Amino acid sequence: MRLNSSLDFLDLRRNLIIKDFDPLLLEDKVFTIGTAQFSIVRTCPPCRYLSRLLDKDMMTGLKYIGGYRAVIIQSGLLEVGDTLRF
Repeated sequence: MRLNSSLDFLDLRRNLIIKDFDPLLLEDKVFTIGTAQFSIVRTCPPCRYLSRLLDKDMMTGLKYIGGYRAVIIQSGLLEVGDTLRF
């Protein structure tokens, strides 16, 4: 694992974890997961707060893969296994 840790994905404080995610395909686009629609606002690099909270070097471990912030365009239902569509 990139973080060299036994942390659970819940420890990373991410609302959604999307496998094989390519943010360049979604730039300036509305995308759908389940019945909800989103739009990316900006990157969300790892922060010192998460490192302090977990007592781990999260900034190095998550460098360049920290995540993205998105706005909800239309609320809806999401389920595990839903695919991202745009």
